[in-house]
Amino acid sequence: MLDPAKRVESIELSLIRKMFEVTNPDAINLGIGEPDFDVPENIRNAMKQAIDDGFTHYTPNKGFIELREAIVNKLAKENNIKTSPENITVTAGASEALYACAQALFNKGDNVLIPNPSFLSYSSIILIYLWCYHVRSC
Repeated sequence: MLDPAKRVESIELSLIRKMFEVTNPDAINLGIGEPDFDVPENIRNAMKQAIDDGFTHYTPNKGFIELREAIVNKLAKENNIKTSPENITVTAGASEALYACAQALFNKGDNVLIPNPSFLSYSSIILIYLWCYHVRSC
């Protein structure tokens, strides 16, 4: 069995995950972002149709242009934020987005404030980032 990388040794299972493991299975979990409903039928059908239509390959790195354009329209209409598709990157989830932002925006010597309570990954992402700079420039 492989040992974990040194940079992740100090990262512990979050208290929310620990609590979830010991709760009543019928409890409503508001902590880890797992939907409490099945994928709606229309979306399941669209997913099946996409497979039948050959949408089985990787997406463009920044996401499909149609999706990024829809996000731009949503931001303008609902949030009064003006931007362009070139400024939008679609990620698989919040953790990936946070990690990419940390790598792109933080510099050695920066101070990083982490709210408490906060999203589960904030401190782990910062710990991994700081470890990289402590050992060598990543």
